[in-house]
Amino acid sequence: MRRRKYYTMLDPLEEKFGAFVTSCIYLSSLFGDILWSASILAALGTSLHIIVGLSVTLAVIVSAAVAVIYTLIGQMISVAYTDIIELIFLTVGLAVVTPYVLTNEDVQKGISDSVSQSGNTTDYIPWLGTIETYKCAFWTDLAIAMVSV
Repeated sequence: MRRRKYYTMLDPLEEKFGAFVTSCIYLSSLFGDILWSASILAALGTSLHIIVGLSVTLAVIVSAAVAVIYTLIGQMISVAYTDIIELIFLTVGLAVVTPYVLTNEDVQKGISDSVSQSGNTTDYIPWLGTIETYKCAFWTDLAIAMVSV
């Protein structure tokens, strides 16, 4: 890529497939990023609304402003440090939740009902529910989105 002096990852695609295909790829990526950013800001705003008690709209605006400011000031290194902090919080959160999950009677009931006393896994009794036929398209679409993103 350096030898050919490409500026973006889309440059080789444009060379191989043309401007139209590259534009479609770019627009789908842009649309996905806009929706992803909106969902992250909504989650941040909702969390801030619950924790601090601000209105949801103001909480979303404050969350967006904080994210933009720390990215502008710290550039991409601040984003990397934020990811490290998130990983630490996730690890601590999982450590805190694990004993609750292991001792919760509903979870234990579901596990013990799923496998018979003989230990035979063919006697499985589902405890997570079922998927109605009319929701199959929704769940298939969701599975594809989760795998491809």
